[in-house]
Amino acid sequence: MSTARYLVSIAAAASTLTVFASIVSLVYLVNDVNNYYDDVTRNIENFKHRSVSRRKAVAARRSKARRVVAAKHRAVAKRHRAVQKA
Repeated sequence: MSTARYLVSIAAAASTLTVFASIVSLVYLVNDVNNYYDDVTRNIENFKHRSVSRRKAVAARRSKARRVVAAKHRAVAKRHRAVQKA
């Protein structure tokens, strides 16, 4: 076997290994990107759930506060009418 054929064989083997390593690396990268996408999607869904829950809690507190204020206003108005009648 001549030196040229020997070098070509080595170059072909190295090229084959490089292509194989590139394909394996690509598979790992695609897997990492998919995992990252799943994590981000899950975090966004959790954020949306927490956001809706907190928004409902704030709305409930505001509603309760409005009812309390309205009850106080009714009590004051009732006392005011009682004073005016007397």
